[in-house]
Formats: sequence, structure tokens, C-alpha cells
Amino acid sequence: MRSPTIARLLALVPWLGLSLPAGADGDAPTAPTETIRLAESPSLSADGARLAFAWRGDIWLASGTGGPAQRLTTHPANDRAPHFAPDGRRLAFTSNRTGADQTFVLDLEGGEPVQITRHSEGSACQGWFPDGRDLLVAGRRDHDHDRPERFFRVAATAGAPQRLLFDDWGYDGAISPDGKRLAFVRQGTGWSRKGYRGSQAAQVWVHDLAGGAFQRLSKGPHEERWPLWSPDGASLRLVSGEDGTRNLVSVDVAHGSRACLTSFVDDGVVSPTASADGRVFVFRVLFDLYRLELGSGKPPALLTFTVSGEATAEPERRDELAKAAQVAFSPDGREVAFTAGGDLWVMDTELREPKRVTSTPEEERDPVFSSDYQTLVFVSDAGGRTDLWKAVRAQPERWWWQNEEFTLARLTDDAVAESTPRLTPDGATLLYARAPGELWKRPLAGGEALRLTTGFD
Repeated sequence: MRSPTIARLLALVPWLGLSLPAGADGDAPTAPTETIRLAESPSLSADGARLAFAWRGDIWLASGTGGPAQRLTTHPANDRAPHFAPDGRRLAFTSNRTGADQTFVLDLEGGEPVQITRHSEGSACQGWFPDGRDLLVAGRRDHDHDRPERFFRVAATAGAPQRLLFDDWGYDGAISPDGKRLAFVRQGTGWSRKGYRGSQAAQVWVHDLAGGAFQRLSKGPHEERWPLWSPDGASLRLVSGEDGTRNLVSVDVAHGSRACLTSFVDDGVVSPTASADGRVFVFRVLFDLYRLELGSGKPPALLTFTVSGEATAEPERRDELAKAAQVAFSPDGREVAFTAGGDLWVMDTELREPKRVTSTPEEERDPVFSSDYQTLVFVSDAGGRTDLWKAVRAQPERWWWQNEEFTLARLTDDAVAESTPRLTPDGATLLYARAPGELWKRPLAGGEALRLTTGFD
């Protein structure tokens, strides 16, 4: 018998009606709510009533028509790509919580996620076989060095052996309803490359698991991805870029005839999922999820998911950096600047107490101290452009490693990438390379830049 807590989680509707303690004025206090944007890899339950998705590195569960979302996993690692089991009682997902990507299964009636795969090169979950006992996973193995990804079948129990389906690469696999065929994708330049047409376009293929035959379903030079089987296995619903956007189409596997299911004209469908009867689809367009019900005569409807403010509090983050690179020493050799984890650090060479100079989601590199020890010049990709920056201490009378704050300033500000900064012996002039291979100089204190040489070296 399910506990009341689990019942609320699965049904979701009673969760909406939880009574809250009254405030001093008699009104029930309300927690702040946030609208979920950029949810990833949605997965519908077989009946289309529930939707699982990844957001902020965890797996969430909500009604298939929108509303409040409930967090299912809470871990500093990246949990992603959930897949409902056919019976709707379990979720398989991919997580790097043990180092490499591995497949986990979560019982929705309670308990912790169980790790299914343990290969050192990882195994990413692709979905379930119709029997609900086995999983389809993909992982890198000891195969061709250029495309080492392979599909495997593995029982949904911890430590089960994996069976190779065929010795060639592919991704975004989907098993047919009868369990006899595998639809998958080959090639591709990255789905975010909008409108690509050419020899590297992603193609949808079908593999007969018993007979071993392969069938290429995609014929044109445009991208086609994310295949989903129809309930009778006669057609595949996939995302096609044939019209220049990305729309959901239905393709007859035997004859190749096609029918459009959506008609977006700019940004289109990403990561679709479908109910078992093939009537309900959920997919992402730009930042949001949409629901399409075939036969309703209605266009795709925007889904709105919310979460309470308390549930979205960021956990404490602890990073362990094991190596550093690109070292620059101060003129007296007593301090060192280096890059680690994509950020710039300074440290004394005796006590070895590091202090972070930059903390950006982009990368910093190529540090160099000025000869007077007052300025640290480096390259940064902050803001999406590669420029030269400088850092100075908030307390210049103290050592770099004794400072808690640093003032950062951009030295160059253009769309062309700069690199390899060097300072003249007097510390007054900054030399640097500038794409496509030019040598430039400029006063470190500010002033006009001058090109010294041109070329591509």
C-alpha cells in the first residue's frame, strides 16, 4: 500500500490542496513561486497524464498539462534524460553523480535511485524496452576511435550485463512497440545548428534487431532527429528540418510517405516525447514546453510549470580542483598566478594559500604580471567575446594572495579575439596577438593600439 506522501507525489492533484498554517492576520502565508523555463528532455507517462523533465540538474515531475512541479532528485551532479517505464511506476535517467554518465532507476513509490550501469566509459539512458524489464543505453566502448558510441540492452537491475545490439555508432535510440526494431540517428552537426543542410545532416535509420537489416529513413540533405514510434509501429514521428525550421512529421516506415504534425515557421520542435497511444506529444520550442493533442483540432498549447521558491534554493557547492595550468610568476618569484577550473587564481609559493581573482562561467587564461608587480594581465572570454583584461588589487600594499577583492577592467573591447599577452621589460607596453595572426602593441596605462605586423601565423 502506498504511503500518503507517495500518493500525493504520484497524483499531484492533492498536493495542490495542501492546507497551510494561517498567518497572524488570518491569511495563509504563500511561498514565492518561480516559472520554470528551459526544461530539458521531457518524458510523458504512457497515459500522458504525467510529465518528467530535467531542470537545474535534477529530475522533476508534474502534470502533463502544466502546474506545480515536484523535485524527484536532489544531487549536486547533473541528473538528466528521464524516461518513464511502461508501467509508469519507475523512472530511468542519466546522471554523472559517480563520475561518468551512468543509468539510474528511481522507484516512484519510494526509495533512492539505483545505479544500473557501471562501465567506466559511461552509459546514457535512451529508454525502455516494451517489456519494462530491460533498458536501452548508449555508451563509449572499445570500438572505432572516431565514433565509439554503441547501443546496448541491459536489464533494469543493478550490475546486470550489457548486450551489444550492433557494432556501429548511433544516438537518440527508440525501441519499437513490439521490441523488434530500433530507430536511431546517425551523423549530425549538433541540433542547435539551425537550418543546416549538407553531407553532415543528421539521419534517422531503422535497424531490425533480429534480421540485422538497416533502413535509412531520411532521404534529403536536411536534418532529422528524435524518432518516436507510432503505437502500431508502422510509422515514425520525428523532427525534420525539411521546411527550414524544425517540425514534427509522421513518416511511414514501409513506403516513406509523410504528414506534417506541426507548422512552426521560425524556431521549432526540440526533444519530443509521446504518450503510448501516440495522441499526446510534449516538446520544447525555445525556452518552453508545449503540448499537442492529435485529433483535437487545436494548435500546440504552451505549458506553464511552477515551483515554490523554497524548492529552488541552490545547494551549497563545493569544488575540488586537482590541477593548474598556465603559470606566471611575480618578478620576485614569491607569488604565482595560474588558471584552474577556468578561473584565474593567485597564490604565494611558501604557504600556498590560493585566492580566486575571477569567477566567471567563461574561461580565463594566459596570465602575465607587469614588471612593477601592480597589474595582472590575462585573456578572458567573459561576455562571449575574447578580450584582454587586467586585474589590480583592492589593497595594493598587501600581497596578491592577502587580498580578498580585485578590480577587473577590460583592455580590449571588440569582436576579434586577442591572445598571448606579453609586457615589455619596462612594463609600459603590452604586446599581444590578434586574429588572424597580427602582432599589436598598446600602452598598458591606456591609449591607442598599433598594429606591428600582419599575417596568419
